[in-house]
Amino acid sequence: MSFKRGLSTEIDDLLGRELKGKLNESLLLIILTKNYIAYNKDKDTKVTGFRGRSQKVTEGLTTRELADELKMPQSTIATAVGRLVKKGFLTHSKGLPVLTTEEGRSLGNERLRHHRLLEVLLFECVGLDIEAAHTEAIKLMLLTSCELTAEIDKKFNYPKLCPCGEEIPQDVERCET
Repeated sequence: MSFKRGLSTEIDDLLGRELKGKLNESLLLIILTKNYIAYNKDKDTKVTGFRGRSQKVTEGLTTRELADELKMPQSTIATAVGRLVKKGFLTHSKGLPVLTTEEGRSLGNERLRHHRLLEVLLFECVGLDIEAAHTEAIKLMLLTSCELTAEIDKKFNYPKLCPCGEEIPQDVERCET
């Protein structure tokens, strides 16, 4: 999946500064949560990022790896990481990988669930192709309530996979949207 102009530019066109910051934080939590799950399942596996790139899983990612994955400036990533560290969702020390806390993984799973269920809705009902459904779901995930997400889940008979074949988190403990 590709973002022709870069995800940061796409977001700039759609969102104000505050919402953009929250989306950057959510994308970081999703990527780090996916990485954590993959790392703890099988340390020899590879994880697929938002752009479909496959890489060997490590325990945490550097700000450079996160910036490369999201096609965002490293300074933007560092700012978002700093905010998430202050909120208790991440741990990070300069020169070391960024790691999620238990609370950060919980929120990351929630955001991932919203994103993937929106992909199901956009693919099945709206008829978007997989890449378009993915891109639009990113734009909508912060605006979707937990109640709406639950209704989408119910409407599609509690799907286990999103249209691109990724697992939809089922046991989400929190919902703050």
